[in-house]
Amino acid sequence: MIRKGLIFLFALLLVVMAGCSSTNPSLKDMWLESIDLAGEPYEVEQKVHFSTSLGSDELDPIAKEILALLESGIILRQKQNGTEELYLSMELENPDFIKDSEFWQEYWTHENDPKGEMYINGTEGYLKTSSEEVWIRFIDDAVLEGSMMGSPQDMIKAQQDFQQFYLQSMKDFAKGFDIELRDVEKVGTEYVQTDHGKVRTTHLRVNMDLNDIREFSIAILDGLIGYEKLDQLAAEYLQLMYGAGQLPEELSEEQIQQAMEELRVVLHQLRMMADVYMTEENIAEMTGMKPVINLTLDYYVTNKAEWVKQVMNIDLLLEPVTLPDSAESMDEGMAMLSEPMIDEPASFNLNVESILHQRGKADFSDIDVSESVSMAELLQSRENLDQLNENSFMRKMLIKEFNRVGEVRIGDEFANINGNYKFYEEAAPYIAGEGHTLVPIRVITDIAGTEPNWNPDTREVTFQVNQNVVVVQIGSTTAYVNGDPMEMPVAPEIKNDRSFVPLRFITENLGAIVDYDAETQTITIRFEAE
Repeated sequence: MIRKGLIFLFALLLVVMAGCSSTNPSLKDMWLESIDLAGEPYEVEQKVHFSTSLGSDELDPIAKEILALLESGIILRQKQNGTEELYLSMELENPDFIKDSEFWQEYWTHENDPKGEMYINGTEGYLKTSSEEVWIRFIDDAVLEGSMMGSPQDMIKAQQDFQQFYLQSMKDFAKGFDIELRDVEKVGTEYVQTDHGKVRTTHLRVNMDLNDIREFSIAILDGLIGYEKLDQLAAEYLQLMYGAGQLPEELSEEQIQQAMEELRVVLHQLRMMADVYMTEENIAEMTGMKPVINLTLDYYVTNKAEWVKQVMNIDLLLEPVTLPDSAESMDEGMAMLSEPMIDEPASFNLNVESILHQRGKADFSDIDVSESVSMAELLQSRENLDQLNENSFMRKMLIKEFNRVGEVRIGDEFANINGNYKFYEEAAPYIAGEGHTLVPIRVITDIAGTEPNWNPDTREVTFQVNQNVVVVQIGSTTAYVNGDPMEMPVAPEIKNDRSFVPLRFITENLGAIVDYDAETQTITIRFEAE
């Protein structure tokens, strides 16, 4: 936990170093100003575009949808006022993608274009999409009181302390850091359109290839390893983690020293890996793919060294190569593949455009959370979800929390009932007739969350889930489904003084989805909430 916390801190510090170049002081000044911006109110917009020549035929359905989502273009907007208020929204440049997608049609049926929003104000957090009329409160005092953070007031103070500490640490580190960037260009003077008018800027461009990125990474790691205030910085950070409730106890000097030694080992390992393996030849030998990377960073900066617009563009080309019969020049652990991962060249492009619409001010006047519902309340019962309309995206997502799922395996007295294992003594499922699984009555009702109705006189058992009713009788293959007679492939029977019934016939007629894994002889039963 301690080492992970320190690694997280220094991973954040790496971000600050981009653009700290003695060849162009304007870049370094801009990044120092960017650190100050993080502690001020601001409004920023980002547009994210991704494309690839790689076909999606071999991708699983979810991966295909994620790829299509990225290719449709994402628009992000953020407003922030220090640690006090934060607003985020996400929408698509091509909203018809969601409406035309068979995958998303299960979740998005509202006529509005898809849009997601999040708002955090002090100790309260809210979620909403364009398919809901009200905000859903997912963080409040009750939630925070039960967390490790202590009281809500403690949480806010911890956030403020960490932000102040982090920003000052980044700035101190960045001031003394210097990297010689090979390809920095002053393109010229350009005007950038923001929500509040046009801004005159100087356009600066940085171009980097794989070798530049490698040298840049090594320089950053060398800077961290040799940073004279590293121990002091880490010690203060760990104490802040303890004060924020993220560590169970205050650390001794010996524990802090041990954590620092572990961190230095990690930094040296990362430095070695960047130096040895982050080359075109070694990457090709490890993966069977030759990488060609072009990274372009465009900064539009005012005469006060404040950025107004940033554009990051990454072009990646992967070309298959013939791997050697044996990777004698590589460590055995790094010779990962014997065959190339791709058969033909594949290209990828990621473009992220950021525009700073406002600095020193953030307008939250259009956000009204006076009418909201609690997430905890919605999850208390299936009926509470009806506070959200039937086309609500959040309702469709949350309703899955009320699904009932069970797994049983042939010959196993244990069953997984909604995530919890339950033991059914001398009542393991077994095969009867021509491959039909029989299980105890209680297994079905436990999965469905209902109670069986047993008539000892007629030896009939009645199952009911929602509006579906199935009645079976011991020794008879005739069942009654919602009052209509149907023939079962095998009759219920008594074994070891327990009544066993056909699993698939009964659960499917109660509305469940049943899947069978022949390799493990496992049956999965899913009752989905309506």
